[in-house]
Amino acid sequence: MENYSVKEVKTYLEMIDCYDIRAVVFIEEQKVTPKEEIDGLDKEARHFLLYKDKVAIGTLRLFTNSEKKSFHIGRVAILKEYRHQEAGYYLMKSVIDLLKKDHTGYTINIEAQVHAMGFYTKLGFKPVDGKVFLDANIPHQNMYLTL
Repeated sequence: MENYSVKEVKTYLEMIDCYDIRAVVFIEEQKVTPKEEIDGLDKEARHFLLYKDKVAIGTLRLFTNSEKKSFHIGRVAILKEYRHQEAGYYLMKSVIDLLKKDHTGYTINIEAQVHAMGFYTKLGFKPVDGKVFLDANIPHQNMYLTL
């Protein structure tokens, strides 16, 4: 994992990398409609990119709710050829560790695709209530992690 690095998105070109990765993973692979993927909420979120050898290979977005002392992570996407190489784990763990520094006691909420729940469990997330729901025709479950 020494070739991985995570960076918070600060420039327009970095944001384009996020959109490109999400388009490949969600629109092309998972057949999510562009209307569902491009939901108009990106301006309200912080975005992070995962690099391997200086090539952008993954992304996620983060919302903060200070009143509820919570975060919401979504749009977690790793390009197919980099999956099962700890890339997603490195991205999530880096952001979780960053949030832990100043937000002990906050909760991170996610809407996990059911097939990926084992991945999130390894990071310490727990199911909220066990209810499965469809988002973009893909089964999901709410999960949380307390920092």
